[in-house]
Amino acid sequence: MARAEWTSTAEDELTEIAYWIAVEAGRPGTARSIVEEIQQKADFYAANPKLGQRHPDFPDGWLYFRHKRWIVVYRPKNDGVDILRVVDASRDFPRLFP
Repeated sequence: MARAEWTSTAEDELTEIAYWIAVEAGRPGTARSIVEEIQQKADFYAANPKLGQRHPDFPDGWLYFRHKRWIVVYRPKNDGVDILRVVDASRDFPRLFP
């Protein structure tokens, strides 16, 4: 079965997003929903890794999908995907991915 494996960086970024929404924005229910939605999409892309999009600022072989205002960067592998990053779509990608 295809799996989405999360790097520690991606897990930390998702946790930071959830914290910001839950605590800073005062919307814990929304934070839970966003995290669950992103995880479900990651599982979908693990089963369908070639559906992701290529971005010119990302290293070769890295793809992404978008969920609301976030970009989830992943690398396909034989049994699913490695989730590498979860970043706000407004970020400066050339700086994030030199």
